[in-house]
Amino acid sequence: MTLLTGESLEIVELQQSFRLPLRLEISECSKGIAFAVTKTTTNESVTCKKEFQIGSAWTTNDSVVDNIFSTYARTRAIPVSAERACLDQFQRSCVAEITELEGKLKETEANVLELCYEAARLCSAITQRRTQVKAVQSLYAPIRSLPPEVLSLIFGMCFEENEYRMNSRTAPLLLCQVCKVWRDVAISIPWYWECSRFDIGSLHDNSISNYQNFLNTITERTGTIAQAIEVRDKRGQHYNNSMTCSKLIKMFTLQFKNCYRLDFVVQTAGWYQCLIKNPITKSMQKYLDTVSLCFKYLIPSNPSYHFTLFKNAHKLTTVILDLRHPFNLTRIILPYHQLSYFDCRFILQHGFPTAFDEWMRFLRKCSNLRSVKVAFLAGLSPGSVSINKRHRTVDLPSVSELSMTMGVDGDLDFVISALSFPNLDKLNFEAIHPCEVVLEENDPSTCRLHISLQHLHWDLSYITDLTLLRVFMAEEIFLPMFQSAPYVERLTISNLVRSGSSPSLWIDDDTRLVQLLTEIAIDTPGGEEEALLPRLRHLKLFYPRHRTDHQELAATYGHLVRARSQLNFVSVHSRLQNGPQFVFRLSFSKEHSTESLTSSILSAIYQMKPAHCHTDVFADICDTFDWKSPKPDSDEYDIMYR
Repeated sequence: MTLLTGESLEIVELQQSFRLPLRLEISECSKGIAFAVTKTTTNESVTCKKEFQIGSAWTTNDSVVDNIFSTYARTRAIPVSAERACLDQFQRSCVAEITELEGKLKETEANVLELCYEAARLCSAITQRRTQVKAVQSLYAPIRSLPPEVLSLIFGMCFEENEYRMNSRTAPLLLCQVCKVWRDVAISIPWYWECSRFDIGSLHDNSISNYQNFLNTITERTGTIAQAIEVRDKRGQHYNNSMTCSKLIKMFTLQFKNCYRLDFVVQTAGWYQCLIKNPITKSMQKYLDTVSLCFKYLIPSNPSYHFTLFKNAHKLTTVILDLRHPFNLTRIILPYHQLSYFDCRFILQHGFPTAFDEWMRFLRKCSNLRSVKVAFLAGLSPGSVSINKRHRTVDLPSVSELSMTMGVDGDLDFVISALSFPNLDKLNFEAIHPCEVVLEENDPSTCRLHISLQHLHWDLSYITDLTLLRVFMAEEIFLPMFQSAPYVERLTISNLVRSGSSPSLWIDDDTRLVQLLTEIAIDTPGGEEEALLPRLRHLKLFYPRHRTDHQELAATYGHLVRARSQLNFVSVHSRLQNGPQFVFRLSFSKEHSTESLTSSILSAIYQMKPAHCHTDVFADICDTFDWKSPKPDSDEYDIMYR
């Protein structure tokens, strides 16, 4: 227990206020040791403790009193009158000494308090001088000599792609807090402020004025350039069709006339009702090119409740949808014939067939699409692609880019057979769980998700850019697989094999592919077209995290880079193109690779490239290579589990 008098308490408070490096504490200790004084010097991490013992109450410096104590200790006898007179005299002397000692204690505490004041003054002076030293040093900082034009280029690298949120911890608001020069530079660049996000919480009159003030600030700083705005409601809030809500919607719609992109996240029925009852006119959409809609609310089937805000946007070409209910897809009315880019993501809560039907129905309305991206992700239970009916083929000759992300189980052949993209140039296929590529339609598969090369063949025939992530191909599949894709110039592949120690764990392994790409090269002049993927100029692979023979593996990649560089050097097709003959990129696992390992592998590969060839070698870092239970990279995906 710490014993504190009035002045002692002031000493402690003084120490806490000024954060003095010296702390004194007088505390009551165990029996036999009365008090202990602890001194802690925090700056030097030194702690000293001195204890003061107290003798027995039956022991004094007076022999007569000590004799009386020893005579009557542990007895029931009472001292006689002469002895009592002696004890009374001793008691009076003790009381007088206590009074004297208490006075000295108060005097000592006053002195200690004065010393603490002096210590606090010294600490304050030291802190001030240290701050002044840093201020002087900051005047010599090289960044102060950079002109605003260079600062603006540096600041431009601080922004995350597609990042809407503005807060005090990120650019551009963070840059404005450093100094006036930085603030002036940040404010003077309009595109720093073009993307803003609004989270609509509980609505009241004060919040409306806050939103209006922020919008005015954004408009002032962006000037005449177009903006991108994201508006999202809050789960659990009740947005009735009040005057406040209507006023807020109208305030935003007036701002839409300056927007090239609008993002809506709709999580509640009340907010949706407010949106559809405040239509957006054509004049408010004159610059609108991109719309992103995330609906976690089921749009009613009644046509009067369909989402029609952007059906008259005459410049709209890009639509991005994130849907929890597949029926919403055909209840969102858009200028279908204008669309050139369509990206849709389903969280499957009603099964894959329903979502696939709605997606196909939407595609049939879009005759001018150039790029299609779709993701089917499992919801609360695993989804299956099993279906009982044949679909009428969707033929989209205008599509040149297709990206599919599959998080379901089953046979994907019927999906491929229902799609026809005769002019496809770029194919990106990503499996959430390992997907096996088998040779024929009825061949057995060891994976829950599989697709046959027989159905993929037509997609690969004229592909120039191919990405295959989390696929499993047996050794005998590689050769026919890539022989069917002779025009591929860019290849990104993550080939998986089962881990021997854990059948449920998959690891990256590109051994067979690297071997084929290296060995099947030209042997005679004019025979370069006989090589596997003869036009390949860009290759991205994933470093096998389970391998420990790093030098041997680096040499293997080095031989690959040398062989492909020399192949492209003599290739007529390659000579007709500018840039390097070969670009090799290797991705490393963030959890299983060190910076020194990455550097050594890259250096070993680079040293083996031919001196007469223009070859680039790069490395990047991936978050994880563990595909046992992967999850898409999205901050919205986990909401469905709450």
